[in-house]
Amino acid sequence: MPFCACVATPILYTNLLVCGMLGSETPKLSLGICTGIQKWLSDVKVNTIDTGNLGVGTSQAFLTIPPPILLVSLIKAFSDAHISGAMAPLLALGLSNGLPAALLTAVVFTNHIGVGSGSAIARFQATDATKAMTEGFRAVGLDGAEKMARALGKALPSCFGMFYMNLTIKGSSTPNIGLGKSTGKIL
Repeated sequence: MPFCACVATPILYTNLLVCGMLGSETPKLSLGICTGIQKWLSDVKVNTIDTGNLGVGTSQAFLTIPPPILLVSLIKAFSDAHISGAMAPLLALGLSNGLPAALLTAVVFTNHIGVGSGSAIARFQATDATKAMTEGFRAVGLDGAEKMARALGKALPSCFGMFYMNLTIKGSSTPNIGLGKSTGKIL
């Protein structure tokens, strides 16, 4: 099932509430962020290095983002966007816990030509998410959230560029050993 803002929003919202984001605009913020991410995920490219038996295979896995990497990216992006104050660290913590949980609803899908069964290491190439986040905020009526859109727009690709993901390749194969490179996308 592809990433859906309607499914991911309650997950993010709950994590923001737990971190003290009790404002009346928190539901809109959650929906705006998830809507922006839904628009942005289609632009993220997945590249893999494959090893295993020769053949043709595919892999599917839930998108798993390490929260500490996202937290570091968010804190740096908040600093660069001049988002500060007593609640900024709590907001970053809520987002760094909530977004990985919400993004577990997304699936990484890759096709492997050359390796039918084996394993792959996936790396993500992400574009700037500022435009998608701005559109997401506007779609839910959050005008004036340009700083937050800029911060999230920089933090997300930074985070995606810092981690790798292991994938299992399944398909038809031969007994011969093979190596390869493949591409994929996030659904």
